[in-house]
Amino acid sequence: MLNENDVVKAVCSHLERGGYVIRQRCTTKQHGIDIIAQKETGKRLLIEAKGATSSRDGSARFGKNFTDNQVWDRVAKGFYTAVCLHSAHSKSGDRVGLALPAL
Repeated sequence: MLNENDVVKAVCSHLERGGYVIRQRCTTKQHGIDIIAQKETGKRLLIEAKGATSSRDGSARFGKNFTDNQVWDRVAKGFYTAVCLHSAHSKSGDRVGLALPAL
Protein backbone atom coordinates (compact mmCIF):
# COMPACT_ATOMS: atom_id res chain seq x y z
CA MET A 1 0.00 0.00 0.00
CA LEU A 2 1.37 3.37 -1.02
CA ASN A 3 1.47 6.50 1.08
CA GLU A 4 1.48 9.96 -0.50
CA ASN A 5 5.28 10.14 -0.64
CA ASP A 6 5.33 6.81 -2.53
CA VAL A 7 2.75 8.12 -5.00
CA VAL A 8 4.78 11.28 -5.60
CA LYS A 9 7.94 9.23 -6.17
CA ALA A 10 6.19 6.87 -8.62
CA VAL A 11 4.55 9.69 -10.59
CA CYS A 12 7.81 11.64 -10.81
CA SER A 13 9.63 8.55 -12.13
CA HIS A 14 6.90 8.02 -14.73
CA LEU A 15 6.98 11.66 -15.83
CA GLU A 16 10.79 11.69 -16.07
CA ARG A 17 10.65 8.62 -18.34
CA GLY A 18 8.19 10.60 -20.48
CA GLY A 19 10.60 13.50 -20.93
CA TYR A 20 9.45 15.79 -18.14
CA VAL A 21 11.80 17.64 -15.83
CA ILE A 22 10.60 17.69 -12.23
CA ARG A 23 10.71 21.30 -11.03
CA GLN A 24 9.17 20.62 -7.62
CA ARG A 25 8.24 17.62 -5.54
CA CYS A 26 6.83 18.02 -2.06
CA THR A 27 6.79 15.46 0.70
CA THR A 28 3.99 15.25 3.23
CA LYS A 29 6.11 17.44 5.51
CA GLN A 30 6.19 20.28 2.96
CA HIS A 31 3.54 22.69 1.71
CA GLY A 32 2.81 23.48 -1.92
CA ILE A 33 1.91 21.76 -5.15
CA ASP A 34 2.97 18.13 -4.77
CA ILE A 35 4.55 17.83 -8.23
CA ILE A 36 5.42 20.46 -10.82
CA ALA A 37 6.78 18.91 -13.99
CA GLN A 38 7.75 20.65 -17.22
CA LYS A 39 8.66 19.71 -20.77
CA GLU A 40 10.87 21.75 -23.04
CA THR A 41 7.74 23.37 -24.51
CA GLY A 42 7.49 25.37 -21.28
CA LYS A 43 4.06 24.00 -20.39
CA ARG A 44 3.82 22.74 -16.85
CA LEU A 45 1.96 19.82 -15.32
CA LEU A 46 0.74 20.43 -11.76
CA ILE A 47 -0.13 17.27 -9.81
CA GLU A 48 -1.94 16.84 -6.49
CA ALA A 49 -1.13 13.44 -4.97
CA LYS A 50 -2.92 11.33 -2.37
CA GLY A 51 -1.89 8.07 -0.73
CA ALA A 52 -3.71 5.03 0.63
CA THR A 53 -2.24 5.15 4.14
CA SER A 54 -0.54 7.54 6.52
CA SER A 55 3.11 8.35 5.81
CA ARG A 56 3.76 9.35 9.42
CA ASP A 57 5.48 6.58 11.36
CA GLY A 58 3.76 6.17 14.71
CA SER A 59 0.36 7.47 13.61
CA ALA A 60 -2.70 5.31 14.23
CA ARG A 61 -3.15 4.71 10.46
CA PHE A 62 0.53 4.07 9.59
CA GLY A 63 0.73 0.89 7.50
CA LYS A 64 -3.06 0.43 7.48
CA ASN A 65 -5.44 1.20 4.64
CA PHE A 66 -7.57 4.26 5.13
CA THR A 67 -11.19 3.59 6.05
CA ASP A 68 -13.90 4.21 3.43
CA ASN A 69 -14.69 7.56 5.06
CA GLN A 70 -11.03 8.57 5.06
CA VAL A 71 -10.70 7.60 1.38
CA TRP A 72 -13.76 9.70 0.53
CA ASP A 73 -12.36 12.64 2.50
CA ARG A 74 -8.88 12.50 0.94
CA VAL A 75 -10.12 12.02 -2.62
CA ALA A 76 -12.62 14.87 -2.19
CA LYS A 77 -9.91 17.17 -0.83
CA GLY A 78 -7.54 16.16 -3.61
CA PHE A 79 -10.19 16.85 -6.24
CA TYR A 80 -10.95 20.23 -4.67
CA THR A 81 -7.25 21.14 -4.66
CA ALA A 82 -6.89 20.08 -8.31
CA VAL A 83 -9.91 22.20 -9.30
CA CYS A 84 -8.43 25.19 -7.46
CA LEU A 85 -5.10 24.67 -9.24
CA HIS A 86 -6.90 24.49 -12.57
CA SER A 87 -8.78 27.69 -11.84
CA ALA A 88 -5.59 29.51 -10.86
CA HIS A 89 -3.26 28.20 -13.59
CA SER A 90 -5.23 27.09 -16.67
CA LYS A 91 -5.05 30.47 -18.42
CA SER A 92 -1.27 30.15 -18.56
CA GLY A 93 -1.59 26.80 -20.34
CA ASP A 94 -0.62 24.69 -17.35
CA ARG A 95 -2.37 21.34 -17.00
CA VAL A 96 -3.51 19.83 -13.73
CA GLY A 97 -3.77 16.23 -12.56
CA LEU A 98 -4.70 14.18 -9.53
CA ALA A 99 -2.53 11.15 -8.65
CA LEU A 100 -4.06 8.33 -6.61
CA PRO A 101 -2.70 4.87 -5.79
CA ALA A 102 -4.19 1.88 -7.56
CA LEU A 103 -6.38 -0.24 -5.33
